[in-house]
Amino acid sequence: MKKGVIIISIIILGIVAMLFFIQNNKNKKQLELNTERNIEKQLTLEEVLKVDKRLSVMRVVSDNLYFVSWSKGNEGKLFDYSLSPLSYIREIDLNIDNDPSMIIGIYNIDGDTLYFHDKMKNSIVKALYNKEVKIEEVYKYPKQFQRMSDNSNNSFIVSGWNKDYEVYFDRFDYKTKKITNIDVKDQYIDVYDNSGITLDGVYYSNEKYSVLLPYGVNRVYLFDRNFSYKGKMNLIYGKLDFEYRDSNNEEIYVDPNNLYPNLSAFVDKENKLYILTDHSTQWDSSNKCFIDVYNLDNRKYIESYKIDDYEGSKPRHIVKYKDYIIVLFENTINKYLVK
Repeated sequence: MKKGVIIISIIILGIVAMLFFIQNNKNKKQLELNTERNIEKQLTLEEVLKVDKRLSVMRVVSDNLYFVSWSKGNEGKLFDYSLSPLSYIREIDLNIDNDPSMIIGIYNIDGDTLYFHDKMKNSIVKALYNKEVKIEEVYKYPKQFQRMSDNSNNSFIVSGWNKDYEVYFDRFDYKTKKITNIDVKDQYIDVYDNSGITLDGVYYSNEKYSVLLPYGVNRVYLFDRNFSYKGKMNLIYGKLDFEYRDSNNEEIYVDPNNLYPNLSAFVDKENKLYILTDHSTQWDSSNKCFIDVYNLDNRKYIESYKIDDYEGSKPRHIVKYKDYIIVLFENTINKYLVK
């Protein structure tokens, strides 16, 4: 009898220990907030548009949304949608002589000239954009780069990492092809190993700022529209740790278990930065996303909106349009009214 009680006690203790381990590790997968979220406004779903391809990289121009797609058969193409109402307009093929491109970013799409970043060719491509698109110039950048942002003078901030995986920032004039280094000083660049990979992210811009939002770091980097570095802004969660792996060809990459909290962002005309944040940092965790809003002028947090999954899919990209937040999910584009 006593032996049975001991065995049962051991089993119970084992279960308790296991539950404690699971809960402890679960908590480690949550973002640790430095500031409690201010959630007063709600998102009300107004429109839903089904999409038949996996879209990425939203860019809003006037009343239109432009996407690229990295799914098979859609490489090198833009997809044009109307915002009012949500509807599909057309497909724009930017492939050069049937040589497929991988478009990472699109720029100056509202003018007569369109630029895009072709990842496959490590190039910045200039195209004449009217009713039809004509490729005018393909400029192969002299070093490997990952991200860029434009301004109205057709200059760009270009960033990536060198052979030692250290981050760099360049100012690039497309007309003269002049490249100058931008000096960005921040202790995160020194604290993190492989800073170029760790600080990799996407640029978002308006008439005043170009903002680099790293996917997995709790701060953003601010540049003016001439691409002079203006400083950093801390986000409301704590510092994350990173682990790295070596690929078969001995190149370093971020361990895929490091899932990123910063999914996408948007900068509006009032210099507010909207960041779609996955609070769980886990792909299989449901209804854990927020849109956190920051003031870029005073570099302070303002408020947040809760954004739930839709039809079993997490939100992936956001833009702000008038009083609406447009959210891209796996199979739909949703329009939410903020009130």
